[in-house]
Amino acid sequence: MNEKGTIEQIPERQVQCLRLRQSGRSYREIGDIVGVCPKTAWNDVKSALEYLRKECTEEAKIVRDLQVQRIDKAMKAIWDQVIAGSVIHINTFIKLEDQRSRLIGTNAPTKQEIDVTTPEPIQFVLNEEGNEEG
Repeated sequence: MNEKGTIEQIPERQVQCLRLRQSGRSYREIGDIVGVCPKTAWNDVKSALEYLRKECTEEAKIVRDLQVQRIDKAMKAIWDQVIAGSVIHINTFIKLEDQRSRLIGTNAPTKQEIDVTTPEPIQFVLNEEGNEEG
């Protein structure tokens, strides 16, 4: 029995094309070996990679969710000591919260757009200073 997310779930020709590509073969060479045109060889490799990427993403989500649940349990277990002011437990809680934030992505940097145009009053002052020298 094949497990979901394994290479055995992918059609045999796609697996063969993927393995040939991993060994450094060109799509033309893969096509010649498998008996398809280079475009079909490329599509087979692409399809196999997309399947594996999707399955790996789903597996990673499951693992991440389990880790978040474990962190939540640990945070709950020390919460009374945190409220009581135990420095060791507060530091542990902060570390757990940081790890949790990294796992769920809430600490990811946000893109900031900065406007660097110079306001007109500064240009005017600079122009006046230049006129005084001349």
